[in-house]
Amino acid sequence: MRGEAAVVERRKDVEVVAMRWQAYSGHGAKAGWDSEQSLGQAGLSGCGPLVNRVVEIYGLMGSIGEQLALARAAEQDAQRHRLAA
Repeated sequence: MRGEAAVVERRKDVEVVAMRWQAYSGHGAKAGWDSEQSLGQAGLSGCGPLVNRVVEIYGLMGSIGEQLALARAAEQDAQRHRLAA
């Protein structure tokens, strides 16, 4: 936007990490299927709760990335606000 203060510290590395973590949530289903297949090959049956945990972990990883991205956006807003004051 025009007239908006520039961000002082871009922290591109934080943005990259946030996007990587956020992307994990899209891989949860495949990880779940892979886990079920691996457990079956190991001769274990009735491992639904274990597979669900794998899917949940991927979802949590995606959530961590989203929270980091939101925190980064808030930090940028705070930088702009301090510069404009």
